[in-house]
Amino acid sequence: MHIKSLDLQGFMGHSSTSLVFPERGVVAVTGPNGAGKSALIEGVAFGLHGRTLRENDPWTGKGLVHVGTTGVHVTRARKGRGVVLSFDVGAESRAGLTATKGQELLDPHLMPWDVWRRACAFSSSDVAHFSLASDGNQKRLIESLLGLEAFDPALKACRADLADIRRKLERAEHRHEKAKLSLEAARQRLADTEKHGGEAPPQERIAEAQRKTDALGEQWCTQRKLVNEALERRRDVDRRAGEARSHLRHLKAQLDKLDAQDCPVCGQAIPEVLVEKLRADIEDVEMPDTGEIETELEALKVELERLDREYNAAQDEWEELREQRSRADSVKGAAKEAGLAIASAQKEITEASAQIARHELDVAELMVTEKVLGLRGVRPMILGHALDGLDTIADTWLARIAGEGLRIKLRAWTETKTAGISDKFSLVVEGAGGGSYKGASAGQRRRIDTALLFALSEMAAASRGTTPGTLFVDEVFDVLDDEGVEAVSEAMREVAEDRCVVVVTHRPSLVQALQPVRQWHVINGKVDER
Repeated sequence: MHIKSLDLQGFMGHSSTSLVFPERGVVAVTGPNGAGKSALIEGVAFGLHGRTLRENDPWTGKGLVHVGTTGVHVTRARKGRGVVLSFDVGAESRAGLTATKGQELLDPHLMPWDVWRRACAFSSSDVAHFSLASDGNQKRLIESLLGLEAFDPALKACRADLADIRRKLERAEHRHEKAKLSLEAARQRLADTEKHGGEAPPQERIAEAQRKTDALGEQWCTQRKLVNEALERRRDVDRRAGEARSHLRHLKAQLDKLDAQDCPVCGQAIPEVLVEKLRADIEDVEMPDTGEIETELEALKVELERLDREYNAAQDEWEELREQRSRADSVKGAAKEAGLAIASAQKEITEASAQIARHELDVAELMVTEKVLGLRGVRPMILGHALDGLDTIADTWLARIAGEGLRIKLRAWTETKTAGISDKFSLVVEGAGGGSYKGASAGQRRRIDTALLFALSEMAAASRGTTPGTLFVDEVFDVLDDEGVEAVSEAMREVAEDRCVVVVTHRPSLVQALQPVRQWHVINGKVDER
């Protein structure tokens, strides 16, 4: 990204500074310590990303920062304790945005912050950031330069989908197992019904048994009526016999009185004629015969008992037939329900099996996708090729600034003894420090750092299909000896043939060696061009 202009107001000691950057060539920024030289780089960082390299509060007044590039123009203005962001990108124009919301809309048009900071803005405080960074940070920086961070959301989404499909697969397997148990239970119920079931008696047989029961019931009722009538007649005979016996006892009592005494009124003897008459009356008393009715009643009772037995037997047979029919119907219904349950369970098993097959296929595909997106897939291949390219570019720069004896080698993702993948990122130095960066001398490390920074910068531009943009170098080379200064300056001049290189330094010999197209001298936040 080529920086074309920078305007600072109330920003890190700059009350009002406006600068126009050349498209290519070295721009030297000089001045005493604390004069505001580094604020120019901080202004670009804050204008584009809303952050400073030193992560401090940059405002010293009301405040405004404007950065113009080849494709983006950004303005940040202080408003109270907040910042208002406006930007123009091609035909798109946004104004009055909050810092957070505006940055979300602006970021897609910019190089990521970490990439810009590590590939386009080099300072003495972090020139060895890559070389001394942990394996993980080195890896993340290069991945960010190559745009490999795009794999992260894809990998995350793939793993989320994989976890979701595995849960669905587990549910489908549970459904399949549950359906198998239901099928087994339904088959057992069907076997039980067949074992305990039987043939249902014909409806005609049940009807005939009912008719027989009804007929015997009518006969029993008729016979019972005859018995009741005979009982009534016997009661009538018993009543008349009782009356005759009572009358006879009365007559006999009168006769006994006549035989035993005289007339109680006149005292004379009772006439024989009266006695004879009483005896005749006694002889005339008729006693009803109960034997015949008893015989008839006994015969009627015997017939009633026979009918009662036949009626109860017929009724028992009828009820048994009905019970058999009911059991048969119940068994038939249970068998039908078991059959439906079997069909339903078989359908459930078929559907669950289909789901399992689909989910297993999805799991297999997602596992392949995860492998492609993960440490064994395309990503390490891209990174491996990129590291080879980074080695080549860095070694080319090293040959220019340190001679042919110094080389570096970057490697990542190596196979472990257990056939796993080690997420290890290493920097090996050939020709110094016994193969270790930390074992090299300060001058050698600075040359290695410089070569890596140049290589990273070129990679950042190449990975996005753009030409290298403006490069900022803040007091990076002040520790080099004269030979190193000359070597690095020559390399910087070559870099500046295609891009603008802004070098902040307080070393006059470096300025002279760089042969800048412009020199900005900063004192107390004011910039003069020399």
